[in-house]
Order: sequence, then structure tokens, then C-alpha cells
Amino acid sequence: MKTRPTFDNYVLTEALRAHENAQGEAVQDSPLMNRSLLGTQATIEQKILQRGRALGQPLFGKAISRTRYRTLVLLTLLLAVGVLAGMMAAASAFNTSREEVNIFSLMLALLGLNFFSLSWWFLSFLTTKESTFTGGRDWLQSIATKFCACSSAGGISWLQTLGSKPVGRWSFAVVSHAMWLFMLSGSLITATALLMFRQYDFIWETTLLNEQTLVSLAHALTWLPAKLGINVPDAATILASRPGAAADVLAASRQAWATLLLIGLLCYGIVPRLLLLELSFWRQGKAMGRVELDLSLPYYIELRQQLSPLSRSTGIIDKADIKLPDAVKLAGVHIPLPEIQNARYLGLDLDQCKTQWPPTGIDSDANLGITVDAQSQQHALVNIDSSPEQALILVSSLLSSPDRGMARYLKDIQGRQKGSLWLALSNETQLRQRLDDQEVLQRIGDWYQIAQAAGLLPDNIIVHEMQTEPI
Repeated sequence: MKTRPTFDNYVLTEALRAHENAQGEAVQDSPLMNRSLLGTQATIEQKILQRGRALGQPLFGKAISRTRYRTLVLLTLLLAVGVLAGMMAAASAFNTSREEVNIFSLMLALLGLNFFSLSWWFLSFLTTKESTFTGGRDWLQSIATKFCACSSAGGISWLQTLGSKPVGRWSFAVVSHAMWLFMLSGSLITATALLMFRQYDFIWETTLLNEQTLVSLAHALTWLPAKLGINVPDAATILASRPGAAADVLAASRQAWATLLLIGLLCYGIVPRLLLLELSFWRQGKAMGRVELDLSLPYYIELRQQLSPLSRSTGIIDKADIKLPDAVKLAGVHIPLPEIQNARYLGLDLDQCKTQWPPTGIDSDANLGITVDAQSQQHALVNIDSSPEQALILVSSLLSSPDRGMARYLKDIQGRQKGSLWLALSNETQLRQRLDDQEVLQRIGDWYQIAQAAGLLPDNIIVHEMQTEPI
């Protein structure tokens, strides 16, 4: 099972990235830490996260804790405001010059806005994908700059990560449901207090609607409380509770209508919000466990090269023993091209004038050729389909930018490939003669992005300088 980075390690790593990008250089202990990670048996993402925690904790640990505390204080104040707002809403709804209160107007005032808010949340939940939600990042960034007085890379990174996909959607839901839960609780407290110490007669009336419509609505509101065994107005009481009804009729129905009002706040307001709050907390925790580094960013591309093992000796090996021929140099680190026993090689739109093909030491049986057009691409897919479970190493040139067609083709290969799949990116030296270092990293990042989107593992994407002359 794939291990997921912890949320704290992710935050520290992202804070370190922001800090080093802003400073334009690595932190002081970075070279020593990089060397210590070279020989560890871990994926590249795990190495980057270990580095981020080791270097980021001393720099940003206190700032992150301080930002968490300030955010918690701010949310506590917002929830207190929510309680007061709910209490004021209930007091205003009961504030009438008459002793008679329209039960439907009262419930609309206390639950109407909550109902529309809940409907909007469900609609956005159904129409907006979790991976495309971006709103949380913006409002948490606003909290960081306006209320938390947060200027540290650690604090800003924590808030931005909390508001970014996929965590942001559920962070926003937690705050929203908590606010409504406290508002409705404030309304329930005030309504209970007013009904305990003041006397109200409940009626219903309408000008535009058909009377039977409101009667049906009343029946619908009483259905759930009645199923719970709670005393609510029956059909006769509903029909009798009209303006001008006898005083003894209204007096007999007071407790039933008051009970319906309070139970309605619980059943149709507080309980749904409480359940959704619990769901949002659970989904937020799950989302925090799914956060992943974007290894296609130029920063991580360069760091990946620094954390990759140095060139090793040549030799044919299997899964437990990988052969590493043709060590190459990128950003001061030699990146080897893996050759797994019985692996096959396929060139993707390679220029044979600039790239040696097939790679040195590759048998003709392992050479699937080079794809140059739709026909050769289809022929390669047929060969992949008909082959047994074997590793496949794709070789492509960094001199060409990845496009949608290449992205689709990589997905097709991934879907048909039965064994492990690798992508080796060549011609990095020639690309550096045309572009500056930042543009080179961006080009590599573009390839990383489409390769990972196609399903390739980050550790199976390497930069390897194919020779233009036979070795």
C-alpha cells in the first residue's frame, strides 16, 4: 500500500520551498542533509519530505504553532458571534406586538436561511469536484494576512495548505457547518427561554396561498417528530389554529405548537448540521492524509536530482538487483538509466540524428523501435498488448514539449502495459544550450506532470543523457 505523507511534513516541506525560493538559495544545512538522504531506501517523495521536516522544523515549527493558535482563537470568536447572531434572530422573530405568533413565519425566520444555505452546499457538493475546489485557499490566505498577522513562510504555508485542494473543500465545510450549528443553537436557547417565561398563542394565516397548501406543509413538518413519539399538533389542531379561533382552542394547542417549534429546530436544523460537521471533520482528516507534493514544480525537479543516488556500477539485475548503465550528469548529479532484466525499450518521437537508438547494450529483441507517426504508435501498442508481463522503458527527448497527444499516448501505454513502466528523458545537455536553467526545469516539470497524470510513479521518471555516438 502506498504510504501517504503526513500533513505536518507536507506543510514544513512547502514552507521550506517557499523560503528557499524567496531567498534564492538553499538553507545552511541543506547539502549535508541531501548527502545523508542519498543512501536511504525510500522513494523520492519520502526523501523530500524527510528533508523538509528536518530542515523546516527548526525554522518554521514555532511559526506554525503560533498560526494554529491564532486561527483557533479567531474561529472561537466567530463561533461566539454565531451564537449571538442566532439569539438575536430568535428574539427578533418572537418580537411582535400581538400575543399571537404566526408559526410558519416563525419557523421560516429561524430555519429558512439555514435551509437555503444547506441546499446551496449540497448543490455545490454535487457540481464541484473536490480536485477543482480553490475557494478555501483564498479565504484562508485572507485570514493569514488580515487577522493572524502572519508573515512567516511556515504560518502562511499551513494556512494555504489547509485551504488548498483537496483539504480546502472540507476545511471550508467544517467552518461553515460549525457556524450554522452555533447559530441554530443560539436560536434554540433563546426560543426555549422565551417559551418558558412568556405566553404565546400560535396561529397560521395566508393571503396568496391556498389554505390546504399550508395544512399539507404543517403535516409534513410534524411527520418526523411524530415518528419519534413526540406530541405535535394533530390534524384537528392544525385546522383550528386560525386567526380568531376561540381562546380555549389556542390555549389547548400552545404546548404542541411550542414543542413542534423546538423539535423542528433540532430535527431540521441542529442535527443535520451536527452530522455534516462530523462528516466534514472525517473527510478533512482523510484529505489531509492524501496531500501530495507536486513533483513537477521546478524546485522539486532540481531537488530530486540532488537526492538521487550517484552513478553505480554496471550489471544486469532483476527486481532485487537493478543494472545501471550509462550514468549521466544533471545539475551536478549523475542519474542512471535503469535496465531491468528482460525490459523492452520504446522511443517516443526521437530524432535519431540527435539521440542514439537503440541504447547501448540493448538486444534487438528488447527494441520496440521509435514512434514517429500514428501508424508506428499503433504498432507499438499492438506489441505491448501481445507481450507478456515485462518492464517497459520509454525514452523521449526534452527538446520537444509534451502536448495533449503525448499525454493521451502515455495513458494508452499505461493502460496496456502489464509490467512496470519507466520514462527516461534525454537530450538535457542540448536543451541547456538553447534555454536557461529555469526554462529547462520547467520543461522537465511539464514532462513530469503529464507522466504522473498518465499513472507513472514519480520514481520511474528520470532524466538520462543518451549518447549521440556509440559508447
